[in-house]
Amino acid sequence: MAGYSDEEIEEVISRALRDQLLAGVTTVRDLGDRRFCVLDRRDRQQSTAATEPTIVASGPPVTSRSGHCHYMGGEVSGTDEIIGAVAERVDRGADIIKVMASGGVNTPGTDVMRTQFTTGELQLIVDRAHAAGVPVTAHAHGTPAVEQAVAVGVDGIEHCSCVTDRGFGQVSEETVATLARSRIAVCPTIGVDAQLMKAPPPAVKAMMARMGVTAEQMLQARWDFVGRLHRAGVRLVSGVDSGIGPAKRHGVLPHAVCELVTAGLSVTEAPGHGDLRCGAGMRGQRTQGPACPWLRRRSSRRGW
Repeated sequence: MAGYSDEEIEEVISRALRDQLLAGVTTVRDLGDRRFCVLDRRDRQQSTAATEPTIVASGPPVTSRSGHCHYMGGEVSGTDEIIGAVAERVDRGADIIKVMASGGVNTPGTDVMRTQFTTGELQLIVDRAHAAGVPVTAHAHGTPAVEQAVAVGVDGIEHCSCVTDRGFGQVSEETVATLARSRIAVCPTIGVDAQLMKAPPPAVKAMMARMGVTAEQMLQARWDFVGRLHRAGVRLVSGVDSGIGPAKRHGVLPHAVCELVTAGLSVTEAPGHGDLRCGAGMRGQRTQGPACPWLRRRSSRRGW
């Protein structure tokens, strides 16, 4: 949100929270802000009565030089900068640390199918965060990034697309089984306004062209893979990646729950995956009491 004033940013945050609340969401995870603006808003929730969803926030995502979402201010290079970035988020009371393990669709010059950190660097991020009692969730589209995230012991994986040039879900049964045993929470970020996906943004069109699929085929492939993860016992949670585009505007989380049914979950199973009690690295509704690792951490630090 470069170029926006602080007042304009606050209005954007307020509008997003309002849209989420109208959709029935009572807790949101914000996994990427600029200048810790959402983390600051979360802090103000502790002292000011407000009718808005409770915020669980990471601050700017940790990313490589010119990596995915580098414009949010979380670029690091080398051991010292990685250690400093984790320490800053811990000191600011981040509920969770977000790391961009792969490139992203919406950042020119990055590649969703490639990793952004060495395994040693990603392990360092996880180890330093865990030593401070803070969970880590990894943005990971490409299969190598998902395999890397599982290997270093992250708490959550966002997207988990396991994408290669051949399409989505290109991963071995061994890796899926390891993911299930690890109890890492996977937020597949399905859930879109289907009408708006008829004209996907240019970056998404480029990725579809690279894989040789249509929008409908891409969505079906995502659903099929989520169903495969569910049958294998992987810990799933509903989340949308809200705000990255019109088809994923704030307030469409109910679409994500419904798409879990499309993926093969039962109508009684799917709603439970929109609940924060599903595990670390999640979005969804907050239930009574701090049920997740980062909510427990906030309870002990902030008087919940």
